[in-house]
Amino acid sequence: MPIDDPIDGYVAELSRALHGPRRAKRDLIAEVRDGLIDAAEAYQAAGLDRPEAERRAVAEFGTVGEIAPGLQEELAAATGQRLGALLFLSAPRSPGT
Repeated sequence: MPIDDPIDGYVAELSRALHGPRRAKRDLIAEVRDGLIDAAEAYQAAGLDRPEAERRAVAEFGTVGEIAPGLQEELAAATGQRLGALLFLSAPRSPGT
């Protein structure tokens, strides 16, 4: 079922394109949504109606195909950092340290 709201549709498509830890993905998607809403509000303040302001914000942000690879790298880095921290915390300590 298509989503009429340009921002909601874009965020849903982006969410489907990204894979990674649920919490990190949710936070990243929320940042994207907030940025798109801020941009749409700025366009609205400049005189565009809400639907056109949202379309312009989404178009300016870039296609999902353009931005998903970079965001996927961020998710992979977050996963690696989390795994590294878990490994560090679970590593046995040598006597005297």
